[in-house]
Amino acid sequence: MQVSAVGLVPGSTVIITIFSDPRELGRGVVDENGNFEATVVLPELEAGRHTVLVESVGKSGVIQVAGAFVLDEDGTIERLIQPSIITNFAGPDDPRLTRALKNGRSVWDVAARPLTTAAIMIAAVGLLAFAGAGGLSGTSATAAAGGLATSRGLAAAGAAAAAASAGESRKRSRGKLANTVTKKLKGINITSDARGDLSRTWALPGTSATDSFSRTSPVTVGPWSKILPRVIVDGAWARAMFGSLGFALWPFAVGVAISASIVEGSTPVVPAFGILMLLVVTGIFDAGAGAVGWLTLTVIAATTGRITEWADVRTLLGMGVLFATLSLMAHAIRPLRRYVATNSCERWERVFDYVMMPVFVAFAAGAFLKALNGLSGLQIVDAIQIADLRWAAFAAILMRLAFEDIASHLYPERMKMVQPKKLVDQTRPAGTVALIVRSILFLFIAEPFFGVTATTIIAAVLLAIPVALKFWEDELPNFVWINRWFPRGALRFCLMLFLGLYLTSVLIGPDGGDAALKASFLWLLIPGVAEGVIELFGRHGGNWPKIWLKRTLGACIWLTSVSIVTGVFTPFI
Repeated sequence: MQVSAVGLVPGSTVIITIFSDPRELGRGVVDENGNFEATVVLPELEAGRHTVLVESVGKSGVIQVAGAFVLDEDGTIERLIQPSIITNFAGPDDPRLTRALKNGRSVWDVAARPLTTAAIMIAAVGLLAFAGAGGLSGTSATAAAGGLATSRGLAAAGAAAAAASAGESRKRSRGKLANTVTKKLKGINITSDARGDLSRTWALPGTSATDSFSRTSPVTVGPWSKILPRVIVDGAWARAMFGSLGFALWPFAVGVAISASIVEGSTPVVPAFGILMLLVVTGIFDAGAGAVGWLTLTVIAATTGRITEWADVRTLLGMGVLFATLSLMAHAIRPLRRYVATNSCERWERVFDYVMMPVFVAFAAGAFLKALNGLSGLQIVDAIQIADLRWAAFAAILMRLAFEDIASHLYPERMKMVQPKKLVDQTRPAGTVALIVRSILFLFIAEPFFGVTATTIIAAVLLAIPVALKFWEDELPNFVWINRWFPRGALRFCLMLFLGLYLTSVLIGPDGGDAALKASFLWLLIPGVAEGVIELFGRHGGNWPKIWLKRTLGACIWLTSVSIVTGVFTPFI
């Protein structure tokens, strides 16, 4: 067995031990450059489980690396997990190693990777800065002025009706088509000269029923949930273009999820990476399809006994975010739906959608995927897979933007038929219950990263404040100057990245350990909470004119943000 290391304390000792009856296989001294290299020979071993432990000292303290394997009666390796850093090693029967052997994946110890956890936190806080005070719970959706579907929080996912209703506000010369081309849609009157509205691509059996469901169900569930209506209405572009066939992605996602139970995956609850990536892309095209795929995976895992530990539940919740919220996050970053661009300013805005949105959605996809390792306690994905998913998300959101433009330009009347004009607000009692559940889920998800302590409870309360205040935002004072001057969008995202990186460098540092991360946890969250509260006091009235200077500065901010998320520019490091 070959053992090599870099970055250790010069002159420190490296000890290599095999269990279960502890036997030292070798030891050596780290050279002056902090490097170590040795080869040891495994002794004859009986059948059963064996653990190899390597101990030394790094800049942040004692380092323990452990791996395990199982021998059958013939001395053949039956199962094996590669060594990985593990803190507070509990001996050869460490339950983390037991679970890793069971799943065939190395241990992923978040306590040994504080900077990785900090990076995920910074990404989450930065992305939520796009969504504003409502965060992932969304806000009320209304038709945008001027016929454009704009984004406030995740409300834009439901404000898609604005892009369609713009067809009337444009007041262009249009012919009238009474009694459309299918008998099932006989009662619908279309007032449009758009080529898609007059075509037969959407005139399929069952379209009347699917249109009714797509238009009414978001309003029906709206009083009870903020995010579910936005998930349902997200695929409106496909239903506008293809009628009942626009729901085809939903059964497709079910089929993909079922295939995951046949193909061996990363763990019993995590599908093979190719299937996982396909479900993520499907969710980008239609959040409803992604949610249905995730629900299918969850039901299969629950009914077949694959959920055996709380870590499995956390992993499933993490996949739910990955499959069903990337397109909603895209709505928060830039409007997915815009009406026909009629002047240079509007065309510039749409170009910027195509340039800006894919980068940040890809960044979000990578951050969500990376978090699965910590949620599961196993190395489910590696750096190459994270990069592959980012490229897939990048391409998928570009295609989604193209489809949205086709639907908005060629099917404006159909877009009105497949979505409500306005989403209803969630009731305060339902919102209060949702907030409590959200806070409990936060503690549940945060446990493997930070533990459930007074600090994480305080963090849950802080994160709940902006959402709770939003229930009464109409009663709060509005300051025009805050709306005018308070950073938003890409600028806020960029500032949150800078602030998060700065706090990480000061409070944790390159050699900081798990204790340093937990001590700085609240400080990393407070800026995001503060901006969410301040935003509620500057809701409207101070918008800047769309001048070219503003657009030029926006491009500079975008380039800076892209440089940070791609690692080209790493301030404070």
